[in-house]
Amino acid sequence: MDFTPQSNLKNAGDEYHRRRTEVASGRDPYATATKAVPVKARTMKEVIFRYIEDGCPDKHRRPRSGQNLADEEAHCERLLSHWHEVLIENAGPAECDKYHDWRVGLGAKDGNRMVDREMNTLNNQ
Repeated sequence: MDFTPQSNLKNAGDEYHRRRTEVASGRDPYATATKAVPVKARTMKEVIFRYIEDGCPDKHRRPRSGQNLADEEAHCERLLSHWHEVLIENAGPAECDKYHDWRVGLGAKDGNRMVDREMNTLNNQ
């Protein structure tokens, strides 16, 4: 069953009409949902890999392409160096501060700007 909230009015309308058609046909509208409910991730590594697998979707859940996709994948690769064993429940402001200190300590060429872009990628997930 797919209970994912829709952020696009057209997609929401399409899903509404699909469900109404199923009910009118005497079928369960939730039995023919297009996506299975995903298993909940436990570590940030799982979240990052799922984000990459889904094509690094934007805020409208559309996969990215071109340079945007390449940038997001590069950010994910760097994020995995620090976040791979962090449990989701431990991924708060303190862990973000540790990541910032660790990343700047590596001598990132653009310093805080690069860390900000990588943290934005983490926020997208």
